[in-house]
Amino acid sequence: MRSNVWWYCAHPIERVWAALTTAQGLSRWFGSIAEIDLRPGGRAFFRWDDLDEESVATIALVDPPHRFAFRWAIEGMPEGDAPQTLVDFTLEPVPDGTRDDRLAALKRALDATDTNQGVTHNEQA
Repeated sequence: MRSNVWWYCAHPIERVWAALTTAQGLSRWFGSIAEIDLRPGGRAFFRWDDLDEESVATIALVDPPHRFAFRWAIEGMPEGDAPQTLVDFTLEPVPDGTRDDRLAALKRALDATDTNQGVTHNEQA
């Protein structure tokens, strides 16, 4: 079930897609270092230097530039039997930007050089 809280990002869908699905884009907002094999079943690797932590995810779905999903084990659970979290982005182009129910995390990276543009949210009933 999708969330009823949508985030608006004042950036075109192609830029948001690149921030979600490229190593360069991911490393700007999700970890210090990122690697990604952008295909279902591919691997995504994330490293946070400031926390001295690493994580690996498995790409679940790739439908450019509208949908991207990956799974990763819940931290602290035994490997192999760990439940998986599905992180699923569904992007929708809207006038002057893109919306999704998970875009808030991209705010700092995409707006770092665009001081007059940002991410806002809108709760919809």
